[in-house]
Amino acid sequence: AAAAYTVRRGKIYNTGLLADDQGRLVLRYEKIHLPFDEKEVVAFGKDYAVADTRLGRIGFAICYDIQYPEHMACLATKGVQIVLHPSGGYTGPGEPQDMGQQRLRIRASDSNAALVYACFSPDLRESAVIAPNGEVKACVAGSDVGFAVGQVTIGGKQPVPGTKPEAPDWVALRRAHRRPETYRPLTRR
Repeated sequence: AAAAYTVRRGKIYNTGLLADDQGRLVLRYEKIHLPFDEKEVVAFGKDYAVADTRLGRIGFAICYDIQYPEHMACLATKGVQIVLHPSGGYTGPGEPQDMGQQRLRIRASDSNAALVYACFSPDLRESAVIAPNGEVKACVAGSDVGFAVGQVTIGGKQPVPGTKPEAPDWVALRRAHRRPETYRPLTRR
């Protein structure tokens, strides 16, 4: 996986690219949420692209995208299981120091998708693997370069909390109980 500025049809996009183990491009995502400095030169993406891979259904949330819970909700409606999150950092101005990681944990839990964070800032060399339940499985932080390697379970049934293993799947219930017809206020200006 990689994130880079690419040009398509004469426009510049902040693009997430994912290749399979044969080197074939299987996912191209163009960043949707652009901060004030980036939107001056970069075009907005329009599609929450996902790809089926042997590891699971993968999508992207590049940098500023993670600020929006709607982004992860859109990926969840497409059945995403792993979200790749390349970013220049995750804690915003005026936020407590741990707010960025807390946000990543919540986004993973809300969408029930593992989140793989890699920081490309020269000042913040961080990376993390967060399980679909929001648990941090691995984290490398500080000025040292390193890899966060963590094991997460993708897919599989999760019984409703406090019930027997044969109980309904908690993830399937949460997704089935979404009420998108009531979410219109989110699309009104």
